[in-house]
Formats: sequence, C-alpha cells, structure tokens
Amino acid sequence: THDSSTSYTRPMRLGAMFWPMMQEARERVIIFLQSGCLVLCINKYGGQLTICQGPSMWPTLNPSGDLVVTEMITHGAWWQQWWGSSPRKGEVVIACAPVGARRIVAKRILAMEGERVRVNSNDGIERVVEIPQGHVWLQGDNTKNSTDSRDYGPVPLAMVISRVLFRVAPFAQFGRLGTVEYERFLVSDA
Repeated sequence: THDSSTSYTRPMRLGAMFWPMMQEARERVIIFLQSGCLVLCINKYGGQLTICQGPSMWPTLNPSGDLVVTEMITHGAWWQQWWGSSPRKGEVVIACAPVGARRIVAKRILAMEGERVRVNSNDGIERVVEIPQGHVWLQGDNTKNSTDSRDYGPVPLAMVISRVLFRVAPFAQFGRLGTVEYERFLVSDA
C-alpha cells in the first residue's frame, strides 16, 4: 500500500540539472564577445596606445621608447570627406613606411600637398621637392638619424594611420609633444 504522508521526489534529469549553468555560461560568452568587439572597434577606428622607439624623433620622443596615445578618428577618409579635417603641419603622426614590409613609423608632418620642401641629401646636394596632391612630407625631428621622406619621398595621405595626442610614459614627461620649427624646411613662393 501507499502511505500518503511520505513525499516522493523524482530524480532530476541530467539536462535539467545543467541547464542553468549552460545559460549562465552562454551569457558570459556573449558578454565576452561583445566586449571584444567593442575593444577591437575602438582600437581599429578610435585610438590606441602605441610604443614609439628609435632615434629618429629625438628629442621629441626618447630613443629608448615612449608610450603615446594616438587617435584615428580625424584621419579617416570619411571624417575628412564630411568635416574637411585632415592631418596638419607640425603634427606627429603614425604612418606605414613606404619602404620596409609592415613597418610603422612615427614622424612629423613638415609639408602638405602643394607645398615645396628644401631637401638636403646625405651627399650634400640640395634640391626642392613639390608635394603632390594627396601626399604629405614626413620627417623625423632628429634629421641626422632618421629615415623619412628625404629617403623615400612624399608619403600618400592614406598611409597616415593616426596622430599622436600626448605622451603617457615615461611619467615624468607626461603631456603633449613639443613642436619644432618646420618652416625652415619650406620654400616660399615669393
């Protein structure tokens, strides 16, 4: 006979037992993927931390390496099309080097399209170069130890990846980057 005072519980099915854990794991994976996509978009289209090292931008950047914050928004083709903003003379930018596979460089924009630059080559010969449309003249601040537009010519604006906003480290030098007198390289039309 069956005693009605005794309760009987059915054993849970294995799937029902793990279902709450699987739902939680699924939610965590979705949050992780969404966060990863957000970070990727910010890194690709917004800005990033970049380590700049090498002697070409001395004394503005330390040869041993500086950590800088860069932004890409105002250098995108869509931004230039709608807002008319583009890199400006005197800015330090991060660009793809026209020579050297997958090499990224930090240089200062000394001239824009339509301007003329006085160039002293390593053999002492001075020449004047006119910057073609859609190009910029990139040069390191350390002119004695920099491979730049003096070696590979004007750089297409499309190769400029981002502009440097400020230095983060070393912490003693935190802040905006200094400027150089770039006008001495330009040739006036007068």
